[in-house]
Amino acid sequence: MDLEERLKKYTKDDNNKRYYEKNKNKIKEQGTTYLKKLKEENPEKLKEYRRNYYLKKKDKMKQQEENNE
Repeated sequence: MDLEERLKKYTKDDNNKRYYEKNKNKIKEQGTTYLKKLKEENPEKLKEYRRNYYLKKKDKMKQQEENNE
């Protein structure tokens, strides 16, 4: 299943879009509290998340450079 297909269930309806627009700050707060909790309880998992993000970003940059050449 493609990422875009999985995300469609959250962005497909206007109701979901309006919910996220109204509760944007609440959702951001939940994310930050989750990261703080994760930082205290399991810092190794946080390192793993950040490393995966870095590697994916690096791969995207390589692909963009290849496409531009």
